[in-house]
Amino acid sequence: MPANSYCMLILGIMVIASIGFLASFATSWSLVDVQYAFTPAVAWIMVGGITSTSAIIKIKLPLDAHQGNVLLYLSPNNDEFSIQSRQEYNLGDTISTSSELESQYGLQTLQLTELLPQTKYYYKIQGDMILDEYEELLVGTFATPAKEGTRFNFTIAASACAWTGSRAAVFSEIQKDNPLLFLHMGDFHYADIHENNLQKRIDAISQVLASDTQSDLYKSTAISYMWDDHDFLGSSSKNSDNSDDGVEEEYEEGAWETALLSYQMAFPHYPLPSLSFKLKSDGDDQTVDTTTTNTTAAVLGNQTTATAETADNQLLPVPVYQAYTIGTVRFIISDLQSESKSNSNNNQSSSIFSDTQSQWLRQELSQAHLYDFVIWVTPKPWIGPATPGEDQWYGYPKERAELSTFITETLGMDNGPQNLLAIAGDAHMVAFDDGTNTYYGSNSNNNRNGTTTTTARSFPILQTASLDRVGGILGGPFTDDCYGYTSQRTHQFSVLRFEFAEGDNNNKCILIDTYSNDQYGKQERKLLFSKRLCNKIFVDAVVGDEAKVGVCELDELWELNDNIAVAASAILFATMVLNCIALNKSDADNLGDCLCKSCGTTIFYLVSYVLTGLVGFGTFFARGVDQADVTPVLIAVLCQSIMWFFYLFIWWACCTQSKRRKLGQDDPGFRDVEPNININISDLESTLMHDANADQNRGHTTCGQNQTESSNNNNNNSNRAPGTIQFNGPPEAL
Repeated sequence: MPANSYCMLILGIMVIASIGFLASFATSWSLVDVQYAFTPAVAWIMVGGITSTSAIIKIKLPLDAHQGNVLLYLSPNNDEFSIQSRQEYNLGDTISTSSELESQYGLQTLQLTELLPQTKYYYKIQGDMILDEYEELLVGTFATPAKEGTRFNFTIAASACAWTGSRAAVFSEIQKDNPLLFLHMGDFHYADIHENNLQKRIDAISQVLASDTQSDLYKSTAISYMWDDHDFLGSSSKNSDNSDDGVEEEYEEGAWETALLSYQMAFPHYPLPSLSFKLKSDGDDQTVDTTTTNTTAAVLGNQTTATAETADNQLLPVPVYQAYTIGTVRFIISDLQSESKSNSNNNQSSSIFSDTQSQWLRQELSQAHLYDFVIWVTPKPWIGPATPGEDQWYGYPKERAELSTFITETLGMDNGPQNLLAIAGDAHMVAFDDGTNTYYGSNSNNNRNGTTTTTARSFPILQTASLDRVGGILGGPFTDDCYGYTSQRTHQFSVLRFEFAEGDNNNKCILIDTYSNDQYGKQERKLLFSKRLCNKIFVDAVVGDEAKVGVCELDELWELNDNIAVAASAILFATMVLNCIALNKSDADNLGDCLCKSCGTTIFYLVSYVLTGLVGFGTFFARGVDQADVTPVLIAVLCQSIMWFFYLFIWWACCTQSKRRKLGQDDPGFRDVEPNININISDLESTLMHDANADQNRGHTTCGQNQTESSNNNNNNSNRAPGTIQFNGPPEAL
């Protein structure tokens, strides 16, 4: 094989490889800016803590905005804010319950009261010239529920875990369901802040709200949020101040207190029982026991009311667990981060929360009979074999067993309400267990007749995540399969609809629809599973880990990405096969030379193929995003494989055509059929002149004359002198 031919092959392959590298890099670099927000939002707004007559609004404004000139317009009718329908509030009025610390960071807390039940409100912030450029960011809606204790149909959405500043379309998809409330169960961001730095924590929250899709969602519905590890003090963070083994991640002194304060400053929330406990223990007479804070329950016409006061301006570093009621549904939100401590060497000293929170949770659960349903939000997975030291419920087997036994004996007996549904986050997947696998209590239980049984009724659990993280399995098994993708970003959420038949106290249901969505919002949402839980929703559970049933397996990629990956690999394989054939047919010097060059180019294809993917994925990580968008990288690899294939085909065609031309020049047989040219130039001129004269006299020329002249010409040609050119063929061919 000519050296320059093989060099052209290598040069072309290298050029295409370089194009692939560049395309993968440029695409990934640009997508990072499109898919994530990096600069903290200067202004934002969130609504939460909604009741039938009140709501809490958290506002972030530029520090140079003059609060005395800033107004909140609130309208119950539409978004036109006509003078006749709107209410005006000055941020300096009594609706502002901001602390001095909040004001230092541009934060405002507005307490709206005397609202109408089951009413949709529109609001906007206006007034200061500085805010004109942020006007669109400070406009939104929220709805109030029916009066506590009143049955009414409503919808909520739930999920967890999104990379900091994600602009994924899943948030817009959730907004389409128009939920009354969005339950965010942790990992609001992945800043993993270990420092005692309040500004850094506020900036991380503001970076999330710089995402237009997230900001639009949190402006259009109320949020109920509880953190997990990454948005508390970092991955698998625990309260190391109370640690027994010192294995938890280190964080600065004061960081724990700062995290607790930042939650209260930035997120709208319901009254915190721990704050009331703290103030009461410190001798503050303004507070009362808040174990039933914000509760007005009605069951079968019997109303039980409990209210509590909180000190509006109090900011103290206390755990942020809370509970609230919407209609006849009680929501219990556990804080499993701020009080957890772990000792992998001693189960007895490990604790996922304090005794105070444990007692509060049990008191809440013991009142389940007052409600149609109780929703327990546990940010951490519940199901899984006991693994001390892990950061899920199964890392605290003793507490889990005690709580599981309490739930079964309090809610799960024949005369119990059996109305508890748990919702968990953290695991980057969705799954459902009907209660078969959720019991972790003792192996024998006393029933109401005083006898023992090896069965127990236990609660169903919905595992729902992630909003925008690579999928992964935590815990299991589940009676229904797990859903997610282990090698790409996963966008999943659940919609829960509470339905009550009018006039029928025994016809109450929770409808659960769980969806997957693509990050571009170009495809229809995919329904993963639907569940309908009505009336008593506990089932007979298996006892013991060895008896657990079900599966938990995740796909690796979307079907689309699977197809792209298979196509790219198939074309690459075809290219390598064509490469071997082409080199073998292109006049290699010998078999060894052919094999050497074929193996060399094949290895180059494989290395370049892998590097193109690594360049694309690595660009995301290099820019601080701990996950990559698989689809565009796979498309870049596919295009690179296609270009290689066609270039190799063209190179082969050109190379073999050159080879055929060379063979023709060296073959004597092929040369014999060429014209035998031996022409004397002077005779050629005479012949041409003779033909010209003959054309003039064509009408007087006989056939015999022409034949004679032709014979004479042939005789003359046979006697040409040496060195003349002979042409054997008709003159017309000249």
